[in-house]
Formats: sequence, C-alpha cells, structure tokens
Amino acid sequence: MSDMSEGAARPLLVLSGRGHSAVRATHAKTIEFTPAASLGAGGTCIVAVSSSVSGAPAAGMVELEIATGSIRCVFTARANPDWDPAGPAVIRKSDVRRPDTLATHASLGARDLPNELRSALAVPNAEVTLTVRRGAESGLHVVLVSGSPSAAERAAADLEVSGGDDVEPPLRGRVLVVGDSIPRRLLSAADRTLEVYGLTPERAVAVPSASASITTAEAPVVADPELRGSALVVRVATRELPRVIRSAQRNGRQTGALLGHLPWVPFGRLSDLVPPPGTRSVWLYLDPAERPATDAELLARIVELRGDGVSTKALAKEVAREFGVPANRVYTLALSASPSPRPTSHK
Repeated sequence: MSDMSEGAARPLLVLSGRGHSAVRATHAKTIEFTPAASLGAGGTCIVAVSSSVSGAPAAGMVELEIATGSIRCVFTARANPDWDPAGPAVIRKSDVRRPDTLATHASLGARDLPNELRSALAVPNAEVTLTVRRGAESGLHVVLVSGSPSAAERAAADLEVSGGDDVEPPLRGRVLVVGDSIPRRLLSAADRTLEVYGLTPERAVAVPSASASITTAEAPVVADPELRGSALVVRVATRELPRVIRSAQRNGRQTGALLGHLPWVPFGRLSDLVPPPGTRSVWLYLDPAERPATDAELLARIVELRGDGVSTKALAKEVAREFGVPANRVYTLALSASPSPRPTSHK
C-alpha cells in the first residue's frame, strides 16, 4: 500500500541525462529523455540526451521534477507501469500508452517549461535529472486487474479489494480491484475514473455493466427490439459512431462506455462519449434500454423523416425498427400527425 508521507520524500525513480545544444523543447504535448547521445532537428520534445535510469516503472499519480543546476520545474502526471526503461522515457499530456511512455496525463508539455530551464537544457553536457515521486489522486481512481497485479500497481494502491467485495467507496485515492468485475458501488461513485488490465477489449468496455446479459455483435443489432433488455458491446468505425449512438438513443439506451485503446475507459452519457483522436474504430458498450419510447419521441422522428420526403408507410417501418415498437403504433401516430389537407380553391 502507498504511504503518502514517506513516498513524498523518497523518489520512485530517477533519470539522469545531459543537455545538448540542439535541445529546443518546443513540443506542445510531450517531454522526452532519450538514451541516444545525439539529437537531430526533429526532436522538439527531447530535453536531455544520454539518459540512464535508477529505479523501476511506477503506477498511479506522480510528481515529476526536471532540474539542471539550481533551475527546476515540478509538474504532475500518471505513471505507466508498462514503461520499458531500456528505451526512451516519454511523458505525454495525452492518455496514449506505449512501451516508451513513462507517464501520461501530464500537466504540461516541453514548451510549457520555464524559459530559463529550456535555455539551460540547451547547454552541452549540463547535468539534467528527472525525479519521480509518489503523487496524490485528485478523486477516486479505480483500477481493475484481471490476473496478478504488478508490484508497481500494488505499491501505488491506497486500497486493494477483490471483485466480489462490497466496499464503501472512498472519496479519493487509488483502489486496486483484483478480478473480472468491479463492485457497483465503486462504479457509481462520484468523480471516478476507471482503468483496466488483462481484459479483452469487448470485456473491458463492458466493465461498467451490472447486467448478466451482455451481447457482443455488429452495430446493426443496436436497433434490434429483441435486444433492448441486454447490454451490448459493438465494434464501430469512428466515422459511423454518431449514427450508431443516435440509433441507440432512439431505442432508449442512454448510457455506455467507449474504448479506443486500453487502458482508459470513458463511461457516461452516450451524448458525452468522444472517441480518442486518431482512432479508426472503437468498442462501444451500451447499457440496456432504460424505458419504452414515448409517443413524443416517436413523433419527433416521424416529423424528421417526413421532412426528408419519406412516405408514411416507409417511415412507419423505419421508426418501428429504430425504436423497437410495433409498426401499426407508428403508422397510427403518423396519420394523426399528418398535415391537414389544403382546402380546394374554387374559382
């Protein structure tokens, strides 16, 4: 378990490197320490060369300090326990994890470093250090690990539970859940973020579900009325995501999750889900439909299709399919919503 008072003073790991005349530190989103001895013009995120590592990969929120001489800068990030210390150490503002990624969710990029520090990093052979210490979670961060947790994960945890434990969620801290499911009370806690390890994408994205019935299928099943009571996991091309979400909403589904790349799983209202930049496809998890469609919702769709010139018979079939309701109900509503015939003029 983590000890905040002790961890704040003792470094988890230290990178030592050298300054270089080609250091520009102008990248907006990343900072890098490289083990390479030289630096080309393209390395705008690199702040030190010839780097070496003392310590092991960490997990959880960390405090990082870049220093050279008496000049230093402190910021925060989320450590990546899967970082490979044999290669570069990249600190990213984004959530993208790769083997070269020391940490993500950084509070600044290379160009955000103080000008005095950036100038000092360009002094050849200047001694540069990156010190990583334990940080504190701003809210509740839940980590689900299927299998055996790494030493880094266990060291970063403020609380460790099994998947079946009925635990009262703390207001903040890092909770490590070992198993294939997360207690619902943890999932429903306010200000909660979620991280998963060791699960297939379709299972990982469905972690928020409390339903025993989860169907993995293609996107067209979103409109299947027989599956309204089942949680769904579908693979969706990013360009098709808005259309699939609209179809899900018309069928009474309001909440779900989106997985572009592990380990982060955004979960919430369908209208708030945004795919990670650069992804061509995502796994979309959909909670079961909350309630049957109302006449008002059906009428709104009827009016929309009628505005596109769709005939009453055709729109009745389409709306019935989208909302999972009988076609004769839609047809009756469509007739009642038909505009009154224009009076015939007599000359």
